[in-house]
Amino acid sequence: MMEIKNFINGVFVDSVSNEVLENINPATGKKYSTLPKSVAADVQNAIDAAQSAFAGWSQLEPRERGHFLRAIALEIQNNLEVVGHC
Repeated sequence: MMEIKNFINGVFVDSVSNEVLENINPATGKKYSTLPKSVAADVQNAIDAAQSAFAGWSQLEPRERGHFLRAIALEIQNNLEVVGHC
């Protein structure tokens, strides 16, 4: 069974609550993954990380940002098998 985590500040982390939710396939009734039961503190951690990253990101030239976004898109395409199961 796949275990999904929060991705905050470049790291996959559990929820502050350490609780998880189960994804269940409605067609089969079988569990296929777990994910963090995120709470307000998780959201605040993500907001803080995004605000910190924005300072550097906003200083990049549009071409540089485009380079990073294309690289991210390529990684997603290369991992569609994994992403498709989320």
